Amino acid sequence: MIQCTQCARSLNFHTQNAKLPHLLTNIIRINPRMPGSMLNYAVAAPRTGLRRIVAVIILIVFAIAGNHYGPRIWHQSQVLYWQHRCMTFSPTPDTVMYDEHPATAQSLLSTPDYFKYPLTRLNTPIDAAAFSPSFWAQLYMPMRRTMLAYQLSDMHGATVFLHERISPCGNRRLVQVAIAPQNDDYITVKFFRSGNYMSNVIVPGTMFELPKPIPRVSDYSMKSDLLRRLPQMRFYAGQPDPNDASKFTIRYQMWGQEDIADGQLNDDDTVTLKQRKTPEDRTVQPK
Repeated sequence: MIQCTQCARSLNFHTQNAKLPHLLTNIIRINPRMPGSMLNYAVAAPRTGLRRIVAVIILIVFAIAGNHYGPRIWHQSQVLYWQHRCMTFSPTPDTVMYDEHPATAQSLLSTPDYFKYPLTRLNTPIDAAAFSPSFWAQLYMPMRRTMLAYQLSDMHGATVFLHERISPCGNRRLVQVAIAPQNDDYITVKFFRSGNYMSNVIVPGTMFELPKPIPRVSDYSMKSDLLRRLPQMRFYAGQPDPNDASKFTIRYQMWGQEDIADGQLNDDDTVTLKQRKTPEDRTVQPK
């Protein structure tokens, strides 16, 4: 009888425990403020408004900076592009840069970057062909508009050498050499700076500075000879020396004789030209 009573109590206990989860569930449904229900937090909304404001401010700053510095950066980028074209200009050795022969000169004048170089010698009008690359003109004009313009040699003349050179002490420069034959019955056979040839030596520009021309140096004494017959000058494209970064050569012809002029960029930023064997008119002046 005692065992039956204990079995009944045990059965009643298990029955009540089995109903406990259902009771807890009902309590939670009835009272949503129970601690268990407070674990379901909502996800915070992103702060899109603040991000949009920051993005707009950044765009405004970039717009103001672009409006102020954009044209300068664009202009300087163009200058550096033309400078690169000049410093790497490499025509073939047989490219004619200046020609007084009538037939070949007329042919050159029909091609880009050649212009008419009028001369009168021994009462004979001559339309020589002279080379002046457009990219050199594009680089020349911005420098011409600055306070450094007086340091540039005039563009009048045929560009016979245009390339980067490095002086013996390491000065990196853009070197341009142009020849400008005289327009009269006298001729200067030897090369004289600012006489029958001109040179421009330029410190390369950077993203923040324009190219800077070096002040010119001139030879003040020249010897001219009376012409006996037309020299029919022809100059070929100057070539950089592959073994010496400061030197270059220019091949030319006068009176049917061919010679080579050796050029060099010196440490004082001057350019010298030395002829190996100066041509001469071997005819006798008629009496």
